[in-house]
Amino acid sequence: MRRKKYAVPEDKANDTKELLIDSALYLFAEKGFSSVTVKEIGERAGFNSAMIYYYFKDKDGIFHECLVNLIDRISSKYATNIAGHTSSADIINSWLDTHRMMSDDIINLLKLMLDYSRSEVKNPLIDAQIKRFYSIEHSLVASAIPADPKGAAFAISRDDLAYFVSTHLDGIITRSILEKDYSIVEALGRLLTVFSKLTDLR
Repeated sequence: MRRKKYAVPEDKANDTKELLIDSALYLFAEKGFSSVTVKEIGERAGFNSAMIYYYFKDKDGIFHECLVNLIDRISSKYATNIAGHTSSADIINSWLDTHRMMSDDIINLLKLMLDYSRSEVKNPLIDAQIKRFYSIEHSLVASAIPADPKGAAFAISRDDLAYFVSTHLDGIITRSILEKDYSIVEALGRLLTVFSKLTDLR
């Protein structure tokens, strides 16, 4: 049986969709993908399930949009931070500043990705968004690394160092979830110190 699509005034459509995404994001981050139902998302947003199916095909579709929304917000903040700056130091500082300013969004993003990885659901669109985030991060971190890092006493490739930084950032965010008093700001500062010494960053 086909679900009936309810007409929504155009001027309210975007607000309604954003409200549904925000409600779903909160529930996914708090309870996990597998535990959240479409009905719960609708109830939190103040709509019935039929309204949700007007905007999204299914729960996978809502989850996918949550990832898109988070990644776009994080990327947009980075773009604002880096505007007018071009040096290697500016690039890495802007990315770490984005983590500081948007730690709540980044924590939620990591929670969603971790929860999805443990579920039995496998969706190519969701997988593509996770890869998109790490591709963005790897590319911008790599662009902040000189072609021939001078600070390291050993050979290290640009890709390897970018991979290390990206993985370490995940570790910082994960530890902040597990350890209540863990300081993201302090940990990011230490990462920047190590990064700068390894690359002779100026």
